[in-house]
Amino acid sequence: MQDINAQPEMRTLPAHRSSWSAIIVILVIAATIRFIGLRWGLPNELHLFSYHPDEFHSLRGALALACGDLNPHFFNYGSLYLYLVGFASLFFAGGPGALITVERLPALLQQWTLIGREVTLIAALLTVLTVYFLAREIAGHRQGLIAAGLCAIFPIHVLHSHYATVDVTQALFTTLALFFAVRAYRAPSRRNYILAGLAVGLAASAKYSGAVAIAAPLTAFLLTLPRDSKDRLSTVYLLWLLVSAAGAFATTSPYTFLDWQHAQKDILYEIQHMRVGEGPALAADPNGYWFHLVNLAMTTTGGAILALFGGWAFLRDDRYRGPALIIIIFAIIWLVMIGQSGVRYMRYEIPLVPLVAVLAAAAPLLLWRTLPEIKLIGVLALMVVFGASAYHSYLLDRELIRPDSRDHMLWLIAEYVPMHETVATIWEPWFHGPPLDYVNGGTVLRQNPLWQTFSRDARPHLALGLNPEALREAKPWAVIYSNFEIRDSLRIGEKSAQEFVQLLAEDYRKVVSEASRAPLYGWCGWQPPQDWLYPFPQLTLWVSKQGVANARTPAVEAIRPKPGPSSEDSDNETDTAQ
Repeated sequence: MQDINAQPEMRTLPAHRSSWSAIIVILVIAATIRFIGLRWGLPNELHLFSYHPDEFHSLRGALALACGDLNPHFFNYGSLYLYLVGFASLFFAGGPGALITVERLPALLQQWTLIGREVTLIAALLTVLTVYFLAREIAGHRQGLIAAGLCAIFPIHVLHSHYATVDVTQALFTTLALFFAVRAYRAPSRRNYILAGLAVGLAASAKYSGAVAIAAPLTAFLLTLPRDSKDRLSTVYLLWLLVSAAGAFATTSPYTFLDWQHAQKDILYEIQHMRVGEGPALAADPNGYWFHLVNLAMTTTGGAILALFGGWAFLRDDRYRGPALIIIIFAIIWLVMIGQSGVRYMRYEIPLVPLVAVLAAAAPLLLWRTLPEIKLIGVLALMVVFGASAYHSYLLDRELIRPDSRDHMLWLIAEYVPMHETVATIWEPWFHGPPLDYVNGGTVLRQNPLWQTFSRDARPHLALGLNPEALREAKPWAVIYSNFEIRDSLRIGEKSAQEFVQLLAEDYRKVVSEASRAPLYGWCGWQPPQDWLYPFPQLTLWVSKQGVANARTPAVEAIRPKPGPSSEDSDNETDTAQ
């Protein structure tokens, strides 16, 4: 038996070219399934902003840099990803002088959003590669290949790799922190602790919660402390770890300190937001731990369940127990953090996905060494996870390349609703439904003076909330809503939502209802969270019974917005607005 504190043997790189060829094949597959559908919901002639509600925030760095300002003026996250997207946008879309013109902003928003998604795609590929190195460092080359293959095709990682958001990039750096922490456990050195610290600082700079990754090198330090107790330099490693982490964060998010007054306000808002949660969604899923565990199991198509056996097998074997403790302790801390949060989004699980891949890859290969009678079961379980993940990732890509149902619904509204009749919604035009206004940025962006200049109503519209009395008083010609606005309220039995739907059934006729095509939806009774459904909304159009007989009008051309603002259009917008 080998003691946990004994000096473990170092893993070596694969010796044959065929080994590296397998890694390249995995990366090509990962790149292909993430590139397909990368243009879903991009800004176009119908809507100014993308159909992902958070992607605009990723462009804050590009907007600031285009104005010659290094301060992103947005501190809900760290600045690393904003800078990556901003500098990439400047490089591929021209210099600052060519960028910041009002006429070009709609086209630039489309270009920058796509560039942001490409930055995410690159981070995703680097994560797959890092997963290989992490699993190989713990259990060998074969397990590394399996883990990389799983991470490449897990549906949750594939879908979020299509989003210009911070989560996949953060997961890259948390995985790097784990890799260098395992290296520091196997060979304690200043270099390994510095590299681990840099990875932690960059993870926090992508998103503040990434600072939790410091638990990995700290665990490595504590596990190696007994065997290095006579080495005076061992405690200095902690100093290098902290200094390198702080330096990496400060270098890549400098205005968090330089503009602390603004940053403090945004950070306190996020803390409060995480503590309080989001009304109906929190009530519909009150247990955060169960929410995340179920979602992780579903969107890795059973990989998270297989990972439990992998973790058990790791901990039973003295050869792997130390490195396994590093990643398992980090996973538990991360799960506690997101489980305690009052906000329910799947994206918080992304840093756990690489660890699920590592542990799931180890499960059958390690189990058969100690329990030969279940070798076949382990292999079959791994094959099922691979097959199910590949199939559902294929379904994701197939749906992402289809025309977006929100665009299609806008054309249907043009057919069913006459030009000057009002369409009621629950929320202001945003990601969730058809862009009744070209400026589809929700309440906040639609109140911004810059974006207001682009306002173009496809039809007069008003937001009612889930208020049946407002619906009775307004008596709009039509009502359009999506599952994002009403699903959670109905799940918890909210009275106003039930009355709202009942009133619609009495006074309106449902003329269009497009069911969700989201892969895995309803599988084993699963109700996906919002960020799984962003590309797959459920839209329902109701038309008043009094006007349904003559509702079809040839007014399709009226929904096409012009590319830039003008005084004449602003006057027209004033006449037709609510």
